[in-house]
Amino acid sequence: MKKKPIAKILMSIATLCLFQYFATAQINDSIIFIDGITIESKSLLKDKAIYKIKADSSALSLQQSKSLSEILINHTPIFVKSYGQNSLSTVSFRGTAASHTRVEWNGMNINNPMLGQVDFSQIPVWFIDDFEVLPGGNSSHTGVGAIGGSVNIQSLPSFGTPIYGAIALGAGSFENYQSLVKIGGGFKNIQFRFRAIYEQSENNFEFYNTANGLWNYQKQKNASYNKYGTLSEVFYRTKNHLITTSLWQLHSFRNLPAIMSYEGSGRRETQNDDDLRWSLQWQRFSEKYYSSLSLGHSHNKTSYFLSSQTIIGPFVNHNTQSTTNTSFLKYKSEWTPKKKIVLKTLAIANFDNADYWDIKEESKFDAQRLQLLGGVSMFYEWSRKFSSFALLNLDYANDGEIAFVPTIGFEIAPFKTDDLKLKSNLSKVHHRPTLNDMYWQPGGNPHLKSENGYSIDWGFHFTKQLGKYNKLDAKLVLYASLIDDWIIWQPSDFRYWRPTNLQKVFARGAERFISLNTILGKFTIDTKISYSMNFTSAKEANGNLFTDYKNQLLYIPKHVANANISIVYKNSFFNYGFNYTSARYTVQEAENSRHKLPQYKLHSLTLGQSLKVGKQIFEAKFSIENLLDTDYQAILWRAMPGRHYQFFIKMTF
Repeated sequence: MKKKPIAKILMSIATLCLFQYFATAQINDSIIFIDGITIESKSLLKDKAIYKIKADSSALSLQQSKSLSEILINHTPIFVKSYGQNSLSTVSFRGTAASHTRVEWNGMNINNPMLGQVDFSQIPVWFIDDFEVLPGGNSSHTGVGAIGGSVNIQSLPSFGTPIYGAIALGAGSFENYQSLVKIGGGFKNIQFRFRAIYEQSENNFEFYNTANGLWNYQKQKNASYNKYGTLSEVFYRTKNHLITTSLWQLHSFRNLPAIMSYEGSGRRETQNDDDLRWSLQWQRFSEKYYSSLSLGHSHNKTSYFLSSQTIIGPFVNHNTQSTTNTSFLKYKSEWTPKKKIVLKTLAIANFDNADYWDIKEESKFDAQRLQLLGGVSMFYEWSRKFSSFALLNLDYANDGEIAFVPTIGFEIAPFKTDDLKLKSNLSKVHHRPTLNDMYWQPGGNPHLKSENGYSIDWGFHFTKQLGKYNKLDAKLVLYASLIDDWIIWQPSDFRYWRPTNLQKVFARGAERFISLNTILGKFTIDTKISYSMNFTSAKEANGNLFTDYKNQLLYIPKHVANANISIVYKNSFFNYGFNYTSARYTVQEAENSRHKLPQYKLHSLTLGQSLKVGKQIFEAKFSIENLLDTDYQAILWRAMPGRHYQFFIKMTF
């Protein structure tokens, strides 16, 4: 596509900023209204030997109008598989499937029990106070089932403020409009908070069609969407207790566009989603003991409709309704009998119910699952330089299967200072088939085996305070996992797809992070770079171990990288973002010929200004996404937008 002059000019500005960064090699992690540089204290024993990716407060502030999927794309080495603007977005940890990622909200598992996955495009950043990512076997500390890893979202209280809030409005390309509201307040020991969002878009962007044989420009059709929701929370505390209750409501309507290669006379495809989540958590604190008791319920209703235009009128292909309900009860405790010992317990009860009905095909299923988990772990500090832990989870479901899932790990600080730390853990991993895998009509396979395997991490974490205002943070993690009885859907002899335990999967790779922070006079600069290398391949069950591990699994990129540079001067800020995704395989025929989606590189710019008037803070920012107007596809024949813009204003009081 021909690049416009404005793109070249803006890219030149970004490049100059990059040169400035590399020349000074200094950066800071704070932008306006964000926590500045902090010198970390000694890590808690219960966090040692556990590898985490913590939420970036500047990223959350910068992308308040976005969804969690966009935070993960731009600030973590996780691959996000997106079907288009505000369409289904799932994540792939370390070369695993979307169902191998567990997502928790306030301690509650919110994975859809039918699909076993979460649509990250339906999690607004506006609703998030904090989150962390636990890759691979590190996720065993919050439960089992997350072979790839887990994402944990948390609500945090804000005591001591009688009233506070924010109002924000956004407008952008493709007739995109947003309204966001937050208001909270209360007294010394009780706080109330309410958040609301509304967003709509025609999503009618222009794209270059490489699938219809004409190689022409077209406008995306039948792609409009709207969503609205609220999050209401109450926090109550006493000297040693904190009680939190949260209610999450989100409605989403999406017109689903046809793939680029579609040549039919007309079609209509829509999806309605209603999510209702409620949680109640009681936490108790003391000098040596911590405990929490949580309970909650998650409800989802999805309506899907597809019809095609024929010479005699519309023909309904599918008209389905699915409803899922999950109730949970969770207890965990931490006891520190001595300074060098932490003992933890975990108990979870989950009950899932799923109803599916295809009105057109007259097919349906109703399935339930009760899952119980018990876990114990011990963290021990052998010396100031060496700490370790051992964990054992016991997983039971009402099908009678019991799985023992142990994990061990250690952390070493080999030098006099704690600048360099080595962390490692080895864990058994276990994942049950989803309810769709077992009961989908037609094709479900109730005789599927659970997926089992082993995962190992080995990582280096280097942190160095360089003078008063400079800090370097670098991580390198090597990982590998070997999974037996990998579940895969494939065509059957009955002309429909059916899941089977046909494959073993070997995933291995590396993750690297670099963060450089500085305050240079009146400039606050922050740069973060992450990169992951993933090799994930499979062999059939009767093959020879390792000899068949040659071809990358479908839609798993070997390389994912991103970089962000933020510069703040007084009340102005600038952010440049870069994202790279390598080629992905889309088809593997019997002859082993491979088909690829090309790699793509995306650039973004954000410019902003703030102004304080009395107790109010006004902030305005202008963003350009896909700066170089790149033509790309994340999923085969799914159109993605070119260069687009957003203007966002917010008042905080």
